Amino acid sequence: DSDLAGGVYGARYFLFMSAYLLAVKGAPEKVLGVSVGTSSKSGLELLRAALTRFPRESFSDNFYLALGQFLLDKGRLDEAEIEFKTILTPGQYEKTDSAPRAQLLLATIYRKRFDGLDYDVKTLADAKREYEKFLSSYTRAKGDARVLGDLGLDDDVLQKMLDEAAEGIGWINEKLAEREWNLSEWYLWKGKPKAARIYLNSIRSNFPRTNWAKKAAEKLVELEKK
Repeated sequence: DSDLAGGVYGARYFLFMSAYLLAVKGAPEKVLGVSVGTSSKSGLELLRAALTRFPRESFSDNFYLALGQFLLDKGRLDEAEIEFKTILTPGQYEKTDSAPRAQLLLATIYRKRFDGLDYDVKTLADAKREYEKFLSSYTRAKGDARVLGDLGLDDDVLQKMLDEAAEGIGWINEKLAEREWNLSEWYLWKGKPKAARIYLNSIRSNFPRTNWAKKAAEKLVELEKK
């Protein structure tokens, strides 16, 4: 029985890995009989079918993560988001070692969208939320050998991930503060210093550790003298 189980396990892993490698390498593609290169389509379809058919293998979450990373690297952000969210969905793979990585990669997706959507601040809020979830969920794992073992991490790797989340939040706060600053400048240009003060005070209150906080404080002092 154990040999049979091991054989089934090995066969399914081979199925998953073969599909993933086919997606990465690409299958030859032809148009009107003429070779036009390779495509990941067949491999992606096979891997998704395998994940749908065998979602509870011990390695299923790893292939969801690998699939999401592959799609992210290809710039297919919407598809990658689906795979990372699948991992983090309660009752799915949120307690596996793929979850912390999926959380950070989800934040990466939102940051990339900010760069491509004329600086839509909603995507910044989404990214900040994911970074904060990561810090809330995994900061306490530092130094806990059992939890780290379950997550497939060591203290050094976890610390780098925590640093990445903290740095991400810092970067986002700078961008949000910059937006407030630009709005204050616009109101000053329109001759509405009272409205400008609202945004300048917001920078000082909500983003005190940013470079914009000092500028906001200086601008408020300047306005008081007028």
